[in-house]
Amino acid sequence: MNKYIDIKQVNFSYVTGDGEVQAIKNLSLALTAGAHVAILGANGSGKSTLAKIISGLELPNKGKCIVDGFDSGDETGLWKLRRICGIVFQNPDNQIIGTTVEEDIAFGPENLGIPSSEIQRRVMQCASMVGLATSIAKPPADLSGGQKQKLAIAGVFAMEPRILILDEATSMLDPVARREILTLTDELGRKYNLTILNITHYMNEALLADTVVLMNEGKIVAVGTPNEIFGRVALLRELGLDVPLPTAIAAKYLRACGQAWEYLPDLVDPEAAVVAVGDLLAERLKKIREGAKYVDSGESESSQLKRPVYKAARDSKLCACTTGITQHAAEREVIIKVRDLTYEYPYYGEISRPAIQDISFDVYRGEILGVIGQTGSGKSTLIQHLNGLLRADSGTVEVMGRAIKTGRDIKWIRAHVGLLFQYPEHQLFADTVAEDIAYGPGKLGWSAEQIKTAVAEASKLVGLSEDIMPRSPFELSGGQKRRVAMAGVLAMRPDVLILDEPAAALDPRGRETMLDLIVDLRARGVTIVFVSHSMEDVARISDRILVMVQGKLKYLASPESLFQNSPSELAAVGITVPQPTEFMQKLSCRFKDLDQNCFSAGAVVRNLIAYEEAVYANYHR
Repeated sequence: MNKYIDIKQVNFSYVTGDGEVQAIKNLSLALTAGAHVAILGANGSGKSTLAKIISGLELPNKGKCIVDGFDSGDETGLWKLRRICGIVFQNPDNQIIGTTVEEDIAFGPENLGIPSSEIQRRVMQCASMVGLATSIAKPPADLSGGQKQKLAIAGVFAMEPRILILDEATSMLDPVARREILTLTDELGRKYNLTILNITHYMNEALLADTVVLMNEGKIVAVGTPNEIFGRVALLRELGLDVPLPTAIAAKYLRACGQAWEYLPDLVDPEAAVVAVGDLLAERLKKIREGAKYVDSGESESSQLKRPVYKAARDSKLCACTTGITQHAAEREVIIKVRDLTYEYPYYGEISRPAIQDISFDVYRGEILGVIGQTGSGKSTLIQHLNGLLRADSGTVEVMGRAIKTGRDIKWIRAHVGLLFQYPEHQLFADTVAEDIAYGPGKLGWSAEQIKTAVAEASKLVGLSEDIMPRSPFELSGGQKRRVAMAGVLAMRPDVLILDEPAAALDPRGRETMLDLIVDLRARGVTIVFVSHSMEDVARISDRILVMVQGKLKYLASPESLFQNSPSELAAVGITVPQPTEFMQKLSCRFKDLDQNCFSAGAVVRNLIAYEEAVYANYHR
């Protein structure tokens, strides 16, 4: 094996106020040039630290990291290593420094001594690659979170590294943009023999890789092909991870039908999963029809025919998971009223650009409203008006019957409306996690005992352990920071909760915990408005979904109504159908009248069993 990246018995510890935290433990890894590697692991497992060690941003306490023959422990080798490695961080604000998009993309090549004409060519080429060609003169501060991620990616592409490290680099991109960036990265890797390391919590992104690395508590616990890794379901669950959704659907249906789990590695490819489910469904329908013939001829009893279907229906209940929540039948009370809302960001102090235009809608008490749309469509700008963080240029926002007009109105509304930012670092500032969570309740004038209780309750809700409370929030992983920020908002016990990408940067188990928490808060009477780029998350838990397109409200509908639009119509506004819906759409090419309104793996299985029941009933009217 030609070891292009050779990590030998590496250890690395962070120094914190409470001592050392060992992030990497006796880790060894060898990769060949041109490899496409996905690195998976729970929050805090050491993935980002490993990326920094490979790129030379951190040096091992023990062991060696050798890349393309360059030893990071040698000063000359370290400089060369950093020259050939490009890394895109979780938070693009950590690496954007230019005053314009053009200047930021050019910064890296300029520091490499590239001729000006070549720099200009690279800037325009890379800006076009990520869809920022028309924004070349804009300040990065005017970009959305997703656009900043695209800018960070372009800046690294422009340096033409031989190793490209993506650390959750697609987490804030809409589904269409995410697919485009991943496809582009894969094409560039194959064309120029780039070595690609993709750290991700999206299991389907790992399917593009040649090799998948599983990490846990600073160690590598498994290395293999996607088929090999995703065939190890028990290990993945133990680590808080999952299999790609099409694979999960196929596995659940096979299990419901009494099929063995050892076939799971063959179902990792999404198309193979669809074919396997379709073939099994066709076989079962054939048996139902053939059984009906025997019943008609008197050779078999109807109860015998129906038994396999009943068994599958019973077993499928084991697969049930959260699905979209229907609205209460009771009369709906408007808790937020938005009318003709328009807001423009100042641009260079002279030109203004509309961020949101003439938007009107209501939010009902106790509902979950999902907000989706392309990167830069105005989602974050919209929700920041709902707690007075931004003040409308025109139009009105009312919360619980009170208009946002004066400073007193804003102070009152912020006590009732909590906001979680897209990047949790933007609202973390205290020395310890406990102090950060306690800050909001303290500003509300609560007693020490009330604050202590609120901090304990909020920490428990988001799954923060006691040992993390005395630590600095800035020492935590991206997912842990998000939980701390969420706890700080929940501690204030708001009536309305505004969440901007609440599940971004969370591992699969953390994502499920966050979604369950949102549903639980709704059951407690909290009204939720949340922005997400995950169609699966939004479809599963939202009562209604608001779609933003270029600063305007395009759709406002239930998940069932919205995702009945054609895939091409949805793609035109930067969104896709949820994966379970897409799975059923593909099956519907083989099976007529199949209900495609499925937003979870469990819902797909239940609909397939219901389809079998309907076919059975059709033969025994």
